[in-house]
Amino acid sequence: MRAEPRSAAPLVLLACGAILALLAVGVWGFWVILTEDWPRAEPWRAWLSLTGEVCGLLGLLAFGWRHGVRGVPVGGGRFAETGGRALFWAGAVALVGGLLGDLAVTGSTLLEERRAHARALPAEADAVVTRTGGISGVRYYRFRVTFPDAAGAVQTGLLDSVFRPVPTDDHPAGFDPRLPAVAGAPPAGPALRAAGDGAVGVRFRLPVRYDPQRPTRCWVAGEGWDRGNAGHHVFLIVHLFQAIAVAMAVGALWNAAVTLDGRAKQPWTGAWPPAAVAAALPALPLAMEAFVLALFGMLWRLRGF
Repeated sequence: MRAEPRSAAPLVLLACGAILALLAVGVWGFWVILTEDWPRAEPWRAWLSLTGEVCGLLGLLAFGWRHGVRGVPVGGGRFAETGGRALFWAGAVALVGGLLGDLAVTGSTLLEERRAHARALPAEADAVVTRTGGISGVRYYRFRVTFPDAAGAVQTGLLDSVFRPVPTDDHPAGFDPRLPAVAGAPPAGPALRAAGDGAVGVRFRLPVRYDPQRPTRCWVAGEGWDRGNAGHHVFLIVHLFQAIAVAMAVGALWNAAVTLDGRAKQPWTGAWPPAAVAAALPALPLAMEAFVLALFGMLWRLRGF
């Protein structure tokens, strides 16, 4: 005879708390991107990109409230009495739909960056360093640029670049000359190298290119659409982990569905029936994303940002 489901409220609360803590670390790590880089994208696209995370967070909070705070046994109550097929399709559609939505937003954002770069117009900007950091002998600089657009209106954007203050075989001058100079103005590289850790506030002239449809989306002249920063693809890696989590969740939901429909070859006999797995796994994509964001967020902070 199958054992009755037991309440696992402490374990549920511990798991939900750990996921929320990882999510908080990820948000802290990527705070610069969330607050400074998002103006590059259209507001609707920036907010829509949070849809999957918001839905996952609501699902996690609902799971924690029901099984952690109220103490309902995981897999017990009305949930365990639901039809297996309905359970499978509800969970599968929610998981796969959320993943596809996130992929669509991320993919369209990267595609728009490429299109905007192709139609970008040149301008000469006044730049000032706002942040600096570094790791492993490489220094990272973020600077605010102000420039007039084709209509004469003053626009503002945020850019970044990489310098190596220590001479290497690849860079015998001691810095990576990614920043071009405006005709008649001194290059920024030597000034930034001389300033070192005190580069915040250093001003220089810089040629840029900007999107005429959204001037806050701009690039250093000569840079590619991704600004030479592989970090822009971090969220594609997050979606890869989400896809793995979705595949695992759909498989578990299918196992739960056939068990609830009475077609399992080996019925579950433990205290945690497949319905418990099906109840918990819709939060797995958010858990995986929180883990990856926390990991890369810490690396981002180690850079000094």
